[in-house]
Amino acid sequence: MRTFSRCEIIGKRFPICHVHIGDAIVEVSSFSTTGHRFSADSTYDVERPIECNEMDYVRWRNCLQRDFTINGFVLLN
Repeated sequence: MRTFSRCEIIGKRFPICHVHIGDAIVEVSSFSTTGHRFSADSTYDVERPIECNEMDYVRWRNCLQRDFTINGFVLLN
């Protein structure tokens, strides 16, 4: 599944993407933040809600380890 239909990965050393939204390009990056504190078999204080499906739970756990940033500029075509 793709979150953004018009996205191109431009980063080679860091995970940076250009997301095309209309006529604008938004640069988005993701950096690990707490990955050194938690491993795949670690437990968290918050358990998965019963109504939450497995895929959403996996995404939620991944987001706990990342800092998503939208850089301070928008590139216009």
